[in-house]
Amino acid sequence: MISASVFLTPAVDANAYAFLYPLCRFQKEINDAGVRFGVHMHDQRRNAEGDVALVTSKYLLHKYEGLVNKFYQSDKEEEYQSAAIEEISSIRKRFNKVIFCDIQDSTGTIQNFIIDYVDAYAKGQLCKDKKLYLGSWVGSRIFTDFAYQQLDSSVASEDLSVSAPLRPDQLGKLKLLWNSGLGYHSLARPLWQKIHYLFLSRGIIPPRRFFQKPGFCDVNRRREIEVSCRVSYGERHVLYQYFRKPLSEQLAYREVKSDRLDRVSFFQELKNSKVAISPFGFGEITLRDFETILSGAALVKQDMSHLETWPNIYVSGDTYVSIKWDSSDFVEVIEDLLTSNSYRDIAGRSQALYSAYFETELEAKFIDHFVGLIQPKSVQ
Repeated sequence: MISASVFLTPAVDANAYAFLYPLCRFQKEINDAGVRFGVHMHDQRRNAEGDVALVTSKYLLHKYEGLVNKFYQSDKEEEYQSAAIEEISSIRKRFNKVIFCDIQDSTGTIQNFIIDYVDAYAKGQLCKDKKLYLGSWVGSRIFTDFAYQQLDSSVASEDLSVSAPLRPDQLGKLKLLWNSGLGYHSLARPLWQKIHYLFLSRGIIPPRRFFQKPGFCDVNRRREIEVSCRVSYGERHVLYQYFRKPLSEQLAYREVKSDRLDRVSFFQELKNSKVAISPFGFGEITLRDFETILSGAALVKQDMSHLETWPNIYVSGDTYVSIKWDSSDFVEVIEDLLTSNSYRDIAGRSQALYSAYFETELEAKFIDHFVGLIQPKSVQ
């Protein structure tokens, strides 16, 4: 029996919840596969020990809250890095293997200073070409660096982090985790998230009956809204606005609204829409991707062919429709979808692919993926 411990933030967080959801949902099956795991919120069971520790990025961000923001930026960055290394070093004294689980939602923002202190650095999405990590990116993401290169030199970058390149010998430690798609993304997610965290804050993994399959809305229902494009960008840096603001502006001729809605109204709009736009946010993968598919609308977003992820619902032209990163083909893509009525086929195929991950065969696939990741060094 392999003993594994998950170190997670006690703060209610959508990414952390999506990471944890399949682990809790398949607790019995994971145990039957020879893995006993526990979830430790912050300093719960401070002296926990065992075979494998899965330390999440959210755990460190919460533990050292105030030293850096969620982009790992501040004038105390060195202090954060020193404290994080000390914590990781303390954990690895009690475990045979330490896996750092970076559950941020982009292929970037890799905390390279941690890699030498862990056995594996896992993310839910990685660049297919690992050699890209040997370079530096403005904004610590490959797509923000692209935006920086496209914009004129007047764009300030001093308030954005620049990723430090990895060494060639570190690339082998990059491993594929699972993405947030295995979470619960229906309308009631915030409620279930709070309920599950109440259990976990007391050191209890919620019973299986508390983990429901998400509901899928019929793609063939009558849909009166042609395009949903709620792409708020607020005061975000221009490098993030680059992937959102132009989409809203280009749809002005259709009088498509882009301001934020409350959650209930947003889901009602999605279920009444033929096409939904889900652009890059702080990461390539966003929760709206999965909300769109559940709602039965056709997913449109920037091209995802540069990354690998699991589960992979991003098959361009089949389960989603890709647009160029510079948005130059955006209007053409939208008009083609609507005039050809192909949006129903796209939405139907995406639902068929995504719903399969919530059927019984997912259990074996997820457990194989999880056990393969955490296998102790002595048996690898």
